[in-house]
Amino acid sequence: MTGGLLLQWWLGYNFSVAVWVGYIALFGIAVETGVVMVVYLHEALEKKLAAGEPLSYGDIREAAIEGAVHRLRPKLMDRSRGACEPDSYSV
Repeated sequence: MTGGLLLQWWLGYNFSVAVWVGYIALFGIAVETGVVMVVYLHEALEKKLAAGEPLSYGDIREAAIEGAVHRLRPKLMDRSRGACEPDSYSV
């Protein structure tokens, strides 16, 4: 998001209301993705804690990777849907 603002300033584009609405929407999507990612990471850590043993750095790293993998698949499926139907919205 910061890169978009800097590039827009660097290229000299105007900051219109539509641009600000787009940035707000982009920020909302980023926050939503972060919250869902935290939920997946929390679930992966809960599985590790259910074993009753203290967590090590390796356990936390493994849970983070497991949670990220579970979040990545639905995200890729959602984003690739548009690539499969490129002409679905054309006139």
